[in-house]
Amino acid sequence: MQQFNSYVMGVVCAAAAASVVMALTPKGWYRALIGVISGLTLTLVICRPLTSLRFGDFDGLLEAAGGGAEFEKYLDEQDKLLKEIIAEKTSAYILAKAQAMGVQCRVEVTIGNDPPRPEHIMLTGGVRPEDGVLERLSELIYKDCGIPPECQRFIWEE
Repeated sequence: MQQFNSYVMGVVCAAAAASVVMALTPKGWYRALIGVISGLTLTLVICRPLTSLRFGDFDGLLEAAGGGAEFEKYLDEQDKLLKEIIAEKTSAYILAKAQAMGVQCRVEVTIGNDPPRPEHIMLTGGVRPEDGVLERLSELIYKDCGIPPECQRFIWEE
């Protein structure tokens, strides 16, 4: 706290000194020069604490804040959760579209990395739907979800 008080007092004194010098300087080109010098001096006084920083001190900041391993674990958990949500939402969407077309099935979605997005899909059901329905469903999945037909599998247990 003493260092902070000293810093604030130094800034206030520098600002007061700059104001006094500016008030005592008569008008003319040198007043502008004195103003620039006073401004630069005040800027240096304000930024002085930055000169004592050592960038090597920031290397251990992550470990001191809780450890790099814990942070990586947190990121992995968030990535896993995001993938689960994407898979769940995509499955629900495709299942709703399939049921609207009269296809009774189960949907499994595989999520890829970087960025997390649906990559593969597998639909399994008991009865094979009418001709043309699977083709329309496949086109819809490609158009709405971006999963190409070669990454879609349809398995029917007749």
